[in-house]
This record gives sequence, structure tokens and C-alpha cells, in this order.
Amino acid sequence: MIDGTKPSLTWFSAHLIFESQAGHATKADPLCEDRVVLFRAAGLNAARASAEAYGRKEAHNYRNGAGELVTWSFIRVDDLDELGPELDEEGWEVASRLFRPSDMSRQQASER
Repeated sequence: MIDGTKPSLTWFSAHLIFESQAGHATKADPLCEDRVVLFRAAGLNAARASAEAYGRKEAHNYRNGAGELVTWSFIRVDDLDELGPELDEEGWEVASRLFRPSDMSRQQASER
């Protein structure tokens, strides 16, 4: 800031989407995760940058029981909401769910 004061920080929640692939086959309906994480930032752009950096850091690989390489890739920040200035720590994961894209289309069809 011009006057030398630091900008006030606000808490944001971000829905981060991850996708899993196992072995060499590309699946049309991969297992996905929607993870909600909290970030404190000076504004929406800074919060999005923090969420994207967290998502890239969380991408990882491991071998499953069949010896196949399992890859979890960060796909995108799906939603970003401002929560306000009154929380204590940053980077808390507050929710997570696993899903397949086809689950979402079936759910949307049943809601019509």
C-alpha cells in the first residue's frame, strides 16, 4: 500500500478439483475429488493464486496394490468464496469428496 500499511487479510474457501488415473489406460469416467480448503489473502486474485499453488503442490503419484502407477492431478479451482477475516490458521482442508463425472450427470438428471 502507498501509506505503508499492510492490506487486511480475509479468509476464502476454495473447491479444488483433482482427478485420478491408474495404469496406462485413460478412463472416460475417472475418479475425482472435490476438496474444500481455506486460505487467507488480501483479495480474490491472491486467494485464487494461493488455491492454485496449493492444488499443484497436492498433486502426487503412488503405486496401488496391483503395482499400477496412480496419478492424482490438480484440475482446477472450481469455486472460490470469501468468508471474512475471523479465522486463525490458513490452508485447512475442511471437506473432501470422491466422485466420478458420471455420478454428477446422474444426480443432475434425477433433480430435473
